[in-house]
Amino acid sequence: MSRSRTALLALLLVGLVAVSAYVAVPAQWTQRRTLREYKYSDAPESPVTDIQQLLKSVAGVIDPNDVSILRNALKGVAHLPVYEDAPLKEYLIMLSNVSDNMIEIDARLQDAEISLSMGKNDQAEADLRGLEVLRDETGPLLDSLHTQLEEAREYYEIDTSALEQRLSALDALFQTYTQQIDQVEMRLQKMQQAPVQTALTLSAARSHVFIEEPLSLYGLLRQENGTALAGRNVRLAWGTNSTTTRVTDSEGRFRATISFPIGFPAGTARIDADFRPEGSDFGVYLPSASSVEIRVEYYGSKIEAEISPKSVRPLDQAAVSGTLSGSEGQRLGFRDLAVYLDSASLGETTTNSSGLFFFEFLVPLTLSNGTHHIVVAFGGTEDRFGSSNATLPFDVEVLTTELQLALDRTALFSGAPLRVDGTLRYANGTGVPYGSVIVFVDDARLASAITNGDGSFGVLAQVPPWVGFGSHVVTVTYDSGRAWVRGSGASTEVFIYNTPLLILAVVGVASASSAGVYLVRRSRRAVVFAPPAAPEPVVVERPAMPEELSPEKMVLAIEAEPDHSAKIRRIYRLAQDVISQGLEEASRESETHWEYYSRVIKRAPSLKVTLKRLVELFEVAEYSPFPIDIAESREAEQALLKLREEIEAVR
Repeated sequence: MSRSRTALLALLLVGLVAVSAYVAVPAQWTQRRTLREYKYSDAPESPVTDIQQLLKSVAGVIDPNDVSILRNALKGVAHLPVYEDAPLKEYLIMLSNVSDNMIEIDARLQDAEISLSMGKNDQAEADLRGLEVLRDETGPLLDSLHTQLEEAREYYEIDTSALEQRLSALDALFQTYTQQIDQVEMRLQKMQQAPVQTALTLSAARSHVFIEEPLSLYGLLRQENGTALAGRNVRLAWGTNSTTTRVTDSEGRFRATISFPIGFPAGTARIDADFRPEGSDFGVYLPSASSVEIRVEYYGSKIEAEISPKSVRPLDQAAVSGTLSGSEGQRLGFRDLAVYLDSASLGETTTNSSGLFFFEFLVPLTLSNGTHHIVVAFGGTEDRFGSSNATLPFDVEVLTTELQLALDRTALFSGAPLRVDGTLRYANGTGVPYGSVIVFVDDARLASAITNGDGSFGVLAQVPPWVGFGSHVVTVTYDSGRAWVRGSGASTEVFIYNTPLLILAVVGVASASSAGVYLVRRSRRAVVFAPPAAPEPVVVERPAMPEELSPEKMVLAIEAEPDHSAKIRRIYRLAQDVISQGLEEASRESETHWEYYSRVIKRAPSLKVTLKRLVELFEVAEYSPFPIDIAESREAEQALLKLREEIEAVR
């Protein structure tokens, strides 16, 4: 359209030539005008040679740089009074009208194109009607211009060949405008008719593809009659935000290469292609779409691992080691792995550059006896390799115990002794030797005992006098102190009669009666002084015999002591007897307990830990002013039994 406008500007300047010729005529050529108005004089009196020379010179220097100047000039001349018979007047009026029409045709063609592209058919039709009117007016005017120019040539006897060429170019431009108007009319008719159905196909080179692997797509866009639609945009979309646009070639075909990024979900993916008419196609063609489904896969991965040891106990240290590799055997380095124990998270580890990993863990106390599973999992997050896992079974050894108890009576008075007997066994029926059990009445601790080699125990517990009247619960508990041996307990009921007031009343009456009788008798007899008390015999402890150093005998000897301090002292003496008989290292009267300790561990260094603790407890019991509780005596008793086992191992 810009070239047509340029041609129009150049041709319209022809009028400027004529105007210039008319305005610039010499003064002597206008001297014969009458006073009533300015008109052309007769032709024979016109200076034809000057007009012809002026037209030639101006035609050679025309510069079409301002349409408004030309139009204003032409309009001014059209209203200028001239002689009625002069042909130049009609020529200028027609040329002015043609110039106005051509400029308006150009503007309306642009408006019609915009209306069609926006789908505004009503506005485009109005623009077309106006264009048709302008076309019908301008055609005859152009034909008349040639006639008027011929008359001017004969009237002025000048050469108008250059102007004829300008008019011919103006005719050609008008024909171009006429063709464009016809094209607008045809497009409008198409848009007002039913839109044409289109068909879009889409195909893929493969039915499945790996992550980040290129995938070729191709398709075809046609009308319903099979005619290809060239130069149209086809939009391809896949995933959430992945799109691309391709333009069809001369055969309506298009091609594209896409890929699925890391993080795209594995499985069936859909790729959509759609054609949406734009611009001049809007309203002429109907949109169409097509799709294809692709199987998206991640590269496979594999975990090879083992657990060591495969049989553990609670609080044991265990380790998982192995490799992470791809489906083709390539090692996958610097990948994060998650470790689970029976579906509970245990921690994380990372492969090294060679794909190796190592993970240590402490066997939890809460695990039950039996088989458990460690799972090492690779999630494949932000990775082209898919997830994988390895399940590793291992056995946990946990010993459960069962405690049974029996009372020597079901009812008794408060403050009276109560005999408690029972057995402590493992789940398989084997007795638990040398296990420490504690006896409670309700929540009050009464006594403790050490089981025999077969798991049996017996203890005489003194029921406190403040225990209330009624039914009470006697409970015996066992705590192994070892992570892989579960404790146990058992309970039973006993009825306690609490009669402290009655007992005090009876004792008070008896005491008062006895005191009265004693005073009466004492007043009747002479005072007799008691003889001096005989000195207490010195008791020299003899070394224990071998049969007295069995666990059962030692426990009985310890329980016979009146308090916990005495029990620890007895335990230390028994430890000396065990060392003397097992290692032939008897204690000397001249050495302290620490000197004795140093001499023994030189002979048997493996006894260091157990014997040291036993000597420390003896030192506290022998020399400390603070009372000794049951926990310390129990610890000393267990240390003695352990020391006996260690000496047996040394022998």
